[in-house]
Amino acid sequence: MGQLLKGAERGIAKKYAALLTQTKALLAKQYADYEKDGQLTLQEMLKHDRLKKMMRELDFLLKPHYKS
Repeated sequence: MGQLLKGAERGIAKKYAALLTQTKALLAKQYADYEKDGQLTLQEMLKHDRLKKMMRELDFLLKPHYKS
C-alpha cells in the first residue's frame, strides 16, 4: 500500500512539474514579447486583451488536470 501511494504521489509531482514548466514558458514568452525596459506592466498586458489571451492559454493548460 505504501509503495502504491508513493508511486501515485511521484506521478502527481511529475505532472505538476511539467505544468509549472509550461506555465513558466508561457510567462517567459509574454515577457519577451511585451516587456519594455526590463519590465512587464499590467498596462502593457491590458493592451489588445493580451492578459485575457494569456489567461485563456493558462486555462487551456490547467483545465484538464483538475476536477470541479
